Amino acid sequence: MRALGLLGQVDVPARLAAVPRARRCVRELLGGTGHPQTDDALLLVTELVTNAVRYSDSERCPAGRVSIAVADHDGMLHIDVIDAGSSDNRPTLCLETRSESGGGRGL
Repeated sequence: MRALGLLGQVDVPARLAAVPRARRCVRELLGGTGHPQTDDALLLVTELVTNAVRYSDSERCPAGRVSIAVADHDGMLHIDVIDAGSSDNRPTLCLETRSESGGGRGL
């Protein structure tokens, strides 16, 4: 079994305007790998960075940042999105999500 191989890490400002930059950076990190799940990874990075900006304390800090780390382990991608957490917004489990609802499922 191979060890987890860090492909790279990037920090972006904790602003919604930085989400495309985060996606671009991850695309560049994965560009040389030819990984078949790159499109899925980019979608998930978009969602997770957006959530980090919207729901964590990162955006509330003038110099707030969100970090993204991308690693490969035997062909499986491992992507961490790290934010400042939240002092007043705790994760909740939504037990009743309507099938026609466009949100509320969380990542």
